[in-house]
Amino acid sequence: MFLLTLKIMLEQIALRDTETQAC
Repeated sequence: MFLLTLKIMLEQIALRDTETQAC
């Protein structure tokens, strides 16, 4: 369960990084 939460957190951070790079 913890690993799944960690994976989701990393994905959200990755999405944030891609959004900042797009700008």
